Amino acid sequence: MDEQGNIRQIENLDGGTRVMIEEGNGPKLLTSLKTFKDEIAGLVPLNMDNMVAPGVGNNARVFGMLPLNFETDKSDNNPDGDWSYGNFHMSPTIANVTLLDKYASDVRASQSLALDEIWAMATGERQNDLHVTSQALPDYAVIVAADNNFVLPGEKYRARIMLGTYNKKMNNLSFSVNGRTIMPVDGVAEYTEVASAVGQKNVTVTASFTDTIPGTKQTQRRTITMPKPANYYVGEAQASISLDKMNVLYVGLANPITIAASGIPAGNINVTSENCTMTKTAGVGQYEVAVAKAGTDAKITLTGKLADGTVKNFGTYKYRVKLVPTPYPMIANSRGGKMAKNLLKAQAAVFAKLDDFAYELKFPVTSYSVTLQPKSGDLMEATATGELLSSPTVRAILDKVKIGDRIYFENIKCKAPDGIRSIGSVNFIITE
Repeated sequence: MDEQGNIRQIENLDGGTRVMIEEGNGPKLLTSLKTFKDEIAGLVPLNMDNMVAPGVGNNARVFGMLPLNFETDKSDNNPDGDWSYGNFHMSPTIANVTLLDKYASDVRASQSLALDEIWAMATGERQNDLHVTSQALPDYAVIVAADNNFVLPGEKYRARIMLGTYNKKMNNLSFSVNGRTIMPVDGVAEYTEVASAVGQKNVTVTASFTDTIPGTKQTQRRTITMPKPANYYVGEAQASISLDKMNVLYVGLANPITIAASGIPAGNINVTSENCTMTKTAGVGQYEVAVAKAGTDAKITLTGKLADGTVKNFGTYKYRVKLVPTPYPMIANSRGGKMAKNLLKAQAAVFAKLDDFAYELKFPVTSYSVTLQPKSGDLMEATATGELLSSPTVRAILDKVKIGDRIYFENIKCKAPDGIRSIGSVNFIITE
């Protein structure tokens, strides 16, 4: 919550999964709710004429009337109908909070119903389990239980609507949702609508029923309205590919990318590619992309399976393919110019370096040539394999340098991700 009491990150999909599934709080909550339902039903006596002490779970009639319901639809991703997975896996924070509020309301309604039953039996309004003399209920609560409070355009929002202190034998019960009449089956009405524009949607529910006044044959019609008792949020179906290093793909590198689609678990996203090869890595939605030819476009296409089973195409993403830039040669952290004689003699190798590149790459020098032009005398030349300045022919030249001489390191080649590269030369005038 922020300082104003508003929920932070209402569309976050990870909180419910972590707290309720990974940390094991979902099964604990379910066990507590089931125990409560068993105990609250057992508080109601079985028969006022032949008083039997109530006990845990021994009042099946009241147990069946309680609004607490723990059934979870089975699906491809949840074949066993696991309650925690079905309600909290990859579900946005706003949906999790709404569901918990719904169960809190069910708990209060169950307490009220148990008290109503005890009161009705004590006053003679209910004689026993099989004979009901009155349908009078002192308080009513309309309950709206939505399958999912976060949907995407084109998906269905579905809610089950019921009267909290209702028994299945009540006649003439109907519901109106946003002005549309829905008749219940065994006390429960199901309402669906296709999500359209993005944003929060409010659902206004009205329950209408006939209530019998105790001790008379008179009936009265009472309508109870719950203003904005339920809402859900329609999110925009979007997918994204995050190139973890830059907005191009480089030949010879394992280019890391991250793929995500709003409201869709990573396991329901399908990826196809053209002019590139994708390899799944350990992270959620993370891949490595390999490309072979510069100057072409790599194409990655994403589709995702929505919660209602439909497949959405998020389109094709194009990326330029380039070669890794060519590095430059250095000796003693210098790219050429003046160098002290003793400093040059102390150097161990020729290096290739690339500045300001997103990847940390090494370019080992594979070969070079060296030429000494003395201030007076004949040229001296040598070639070497590798980057070291330690071969006998190279060391013989370095040992002869004098002030005023010029030395040239040329034909320098290095190993790059796409093969061997020629990277030019580096030249020095020898000073004190």
